[in-house]
Amino acid sequence: LAVAVVCLPASMPSLTTQLQRCTSVIRAHGKRGAWHLAVAELGAMRKRGLIPNEFSYSAVINACLNSDKWARALDLISEMRKSALPFDEVAVGAQLSVCRRSRDWRRAVALLMEM
Repeated sequence: LAVAVVCLPASMPSLTTQLQRCTSVIRAHGKRGAWHLAVAELGAMRKRGLIPNEFSYSAVINACLNSDKWARALDLISEMRKSALPFDEVAVGAQLSVCRRSRDWRRAVALLMEM
């Protein structure tokens, strides 16, 4: 039985606080292996007017990776790149993990060349 946790603010906290809460929810879903709920939360964030940041994307990418959904993780990485978000060490590490699991060495080399 899957339990959906949705980040709904009790009052109107700042956008930063709401974003942090939602990212925490994504991480919790990832730890439980509920990658599909992590992806759904990313979409729900947008519907509520929140713009996911690099931490939100890294959390959902890792949730997908931990559930061996590397193709979905690749889609999220492409989405993240198009949004022009900065790539931190976690995001780069997640990308390299996706490349390793998908055996896409060309993408891994290209990523390293961009750094």
